[in-house]
Amino acid sequence: MNELAKAPTPSNSSRIVLNPAKSDSNSLITSLRSPEGDELNAVDALIVRRASTAINLGFVPDWTPRERADVVAEYVKALRRFPEWVVNTAFDYAARTMARRATPGELVTIATQARRPITDELDRRRRAEDDERIARQSLEAAKPSKKAAAEILERAGFTPNRFAAVGRRRMATTIEDLAADSDPARRPAHWSEGLSADDPRMVDLRRAREGNALVQTARAEREGG
Repeated sequence: MNELAKAPTPSNSSRIVLNPAKSDSNSLITSLRSPEGDELNAVDALIVRRASTAINLGFVPDWTPRERADVVAEYVKALRRFPEWVVNTAFDYAARTMARRATPGELVTIATQARRPITDELDRRRRAEDDERIARQSLEAAKPSKKAAAEILERAGFTPNRFAAVGRRRMATTIEDLAADSDPARRPAHWSEGLSADDPRMVDLRRAREGNALVQTARAEREGG
């Protein structure tokens, strides 16, 4: 019965969805909405007309007017929850494919099949939305809080002081090198520490600094500023 969705009846075509996969969800939901109010009255009248025509196809039972009205009422009772386009599609399909008059129950089955492409598409979209929501919730649950993230970094040694030390000692290759600035006991002593000012080596060091172009430039900028 897949061809049900391929050739819908033109009647009430504004609510027919020819391509569910390319239609927005609101249009799909609207196309399946059960008739109410004046629309329900119109659907009831449509079923009476289509059922009466179906009864006259082929063998016509010798019914009294009351019996005929009761049979038509069964069709109305079974099909009135479907929108007009589904009712037309069900009667049209039964007239094309069945060698006898379709019962109300058979028409309900056909009508349900006619809606299947739309209901399947809506179900697919709901499942996709649920999967996306669950994935987002899983990501949020796996994301550590700010406090937990800070604790993780601290356990790994990435503290604010450590980051500051990296900025000061970019050539450091070990944790010990980074800690040297903040821990004098671990900082390697410079060879000049402990020498007196008149030590020949200190004299040579001062002379070398005085002759250093970078030192001279920095001093000139400082004095000029």
